[in-house]
Amino acid sequence: HHARNWFFLSSLSGTAPGTTIQGVSVPLVPDAWFQFMLSNPNPAFFPQQLGVLDGMGRGEAAFVVPPGSPAAAAGVQIWNAYVVYDGQTGAVTLASNPERVVLLP
Repeated sequence: HHARNWFFLSSLSGTAPGTTIQGVSVPLVPDAWFQFMLSNPNPAFFPQQLGVLDGMGRGEAAFVVPPGSPAAAAGVQIWNAYVVYDGQTGAVTLASNPERVVLLP
């Protein structure tokens, strides 16, 4: 899938039942966080939410926890996955397996 576009998505509600985008099963619950990520690509706290896969089919996402974030955020679980799509047609071709991140204090 080298040279294909990718888009990183997240959910605070987990992975089941998940959702479908253009016939591709995405293992994330489409909650408000998911909808925000889908509608607001590359927000300040997620400057590498989308990109183009390199020659080995790899991409790298980055998440920035802003200084002074509330301590209540510690322990929050964020489920993440990415979709790969054709940059010309926008057709989604696959979704990754989910990965969980837990915010630490």
